[in-house]
Amino acid sequence: MGRGKKRAGRPDDRAQGASIDLCKRRFSTRELNRHLGALLLLATKQPVLIDRYGQPYVWLVSHDTWVETGVTVDDYVSGRHPLVAVAATVDPIIDQHSTFLRNLKVRHRLQIPPGALLRALMLQALYSVPTEGALYDQIGSDMAFRRFVGLGIKERLWDLSRLTREMRVMLRSHHAVLVLQLLLRSAAPVAQRPENGLNLNGALVRAWMMRHREFDLSMPAREWLPGMV
Repeated sequence: MGRGKKRAGRPDDRAQGASIDLCKRRFSTRELNRHLGALLLLATKQPVLIDRYGQPYVWLVSHDTWVETGVTVDDYVSGRHPLVAVAATVDPIIDQHSTFLRNLKVRHRLQIPPGALLRALMLQALYSVPTEGALYDQIGSDMAFRRFVGLGIKERLWDLSRLTREMRVMLRSHHAVLVLQLLLRSAAPVAQRPENGLNLNGALVRAWMMRHREFDLSMPAREWLPGMV
């Protein structure tokens, strides 16, 4: 009994949504909380200003509007971030192996630049990211990760299945893993500083290298990859 009755004083969502005047240019944070979906839809058509305590607080704008402002990923990454220092050391090494990487791209028809794939593998090792899916999410949400792999703010993130597949292609190549080892060696001075928050996953790197007989892993880890224990 009584199930068909609505509770007094609690209008349904349609009633709340209909109460907002979308012809306005400014809205309160209270209106934002109540009508988020409607305001986000409006923001795809025009910038929407949200006030807080009667003062301008935040703008809602579409992605296309945002990228047209000229903002770059560098505007969001501090020069003090450890990945900025790491990038400065790895870029010359990747350039030195550019011919091999170009040939690898052609041979395996890679859609993602091999240099970006190596950088993605570095991120997985340096931050002990457990899975490719978690790495994908990090690249998508962390501007420092995005900058490190070479994606601009206007560029779409690669498809997860493609990223996973092509990272594994790189790991099947002895030469590519050798280059990855050189890159991680170059990053060791930065990775070894506790204040940088890096946690190099030695077990993961060792597993990558064990796929190839060319690597001598009988010696202590710290000898074939500084920064590992």
